Amino acid sequence: SLLNDLGLAYLAKGRLHEAEGFIEQALEMRKKLYGPEHPQTAFSINSLARVLRDAGRLDDALGRIREAMRIDARTGGADSLASAGDLGVLASIHFQRSELTEAEHAARSALRIFEEKVQGNDPWVPYLLDLLARIAKWRGDYPKAGELYQLALNTDKRLYGADHPVYAVRLHNFGTLLRARGDFESAQKALDEAIRILSKASGDHHPNLVDALSSRGSLSIARGDLKGARRDFEEALQRNRKIRGGDHALVGHDLLNLVRLAVEEKCYDDALRHLGDALSIFRAKLPTTHAYIGAALTWQGRTLVEANRAAEAEPPLEEALCVWG
Repeated sequence: SLLNDLGLAYLAKGRLHEAEGFIEQALEMRKKLYGPEHPQTAFSINSLARVLRDAGRLDDALGRIREAMRIDARTGGADSLASAGDLGVLASIHFQRSELTEAEHAARSALRIFEEKVQGNDPWVPYLLDLLARIAKWRGDYPKAGELYQLALNTDKRLYGADHPVYAVRLHNFGTLLRARGDFESAQKALDEAIRILSKASGDHHPNLVDALSSRGSLSIARGDLKGARRDFEEALQRNRKIRGGDHALVGHDLLNLVRLAVEEKCYDDALRHLGDALSIFRAKLPTTHAYIGAALTWQGRTLVEANRAAEAEPPLEEALCVWG
């Protein structure tokens, strides 16, 4: 139990290598003590799936969480709290794979169990509300996303307080919605506050801080502050490579941010170079229909058109259409 708890503590700090090591040790010990089909073993498998998810190893994470789900459903029932936790992890993996329908189904199934079993009084509840809000935002349903984010933030404030890093993560996500809705002033306040809390509580190399810096850079582009955008984008990329590794899908997303900036600055060669690096990461790590691949191909076509190389833009744009369906 101690080894697993240490692993989860390292996971919360974004130290994935250490987290994986401790949790794998815990898993092996639990297999020896309890057997491979015990709920305690399933808990460590669930924990390992979360590490693999955050490391961008999504296929491995999906296999592990399905293993935990099978054990927990057999030993405690498909409507147990353990099964609900498995569904929550499953939902997050599907979301990262850009499988929104599957993510929503798993998240709502988990939320139903938590509401029935513990009347919604569980840290999983705001996490699931936040995930459902991100799904609604991806689909363009901003009113629904805003409603869900407010529920998540209010629950986090009650559970943790308004100066806790978990609250800051949710505040960052809400800030991205405000930016998408065009409320730049409110978005700036939300992102600045999230960065302040995360910098104070989690140190300089936490993945959630990196994500918040990236989002603030995107806001700066929308506000015409290209210098501020470059500062945040380059800092996010540098930190992300250290934290998650140079081949992580979110590093590719950081490179896409630099593409957007380079196009704004009409530095098309830089944009195409970053696009090549981003696409190499995405193709190696993500399903072929993932939204990141579609976005990168769309930007590649757009960049080639703006660089007066329209004849070269047709193949990536045709492939992008296949991705977007």
